[in-house]
Amino acid sequence: MTAATAREIANLQLEAYNAHDIEAYMALFADDAFTHDLRTGKDVVRGAAAIREFYAARFANPSLHCTIINRMDAGEFAIDFEELHGLSGGPVRLIAIYEVRDGLIRSIRFVWE
Repeated sequence: MTAATAREIANLQLEAYNAHDIEAYMALFADDAFTHDLRTGKDVVRGAAAIREFYAARFANPSLHCTIINRMDAGEFAIDFEELHGLSGGPVRLIAIYEVRDGLIRSIRFVWE
């Protein structure tokens, strides 16, 4: 069986995110995964437990929804230009760079507009 591509994993991540399904979401992350803000140069959350806590709180918002504006792929990276709805201040646009190795998300790096 072939390992899932970065795009396939990013797509599953989006489905779980929009379904607010924390179990399906977390099944896609490596234990040592992290999210990182490229503008500030700082990690947002590091480790599966911190990612779970952060996104479980976010998923409690019934208005939360992500749409894709554009996509591109480069090997183990799936890159999405996204629009998030349901956050304070109205829709927010960002670039999300998903690094996938061995079928799991190792990192998500964000560039917020």
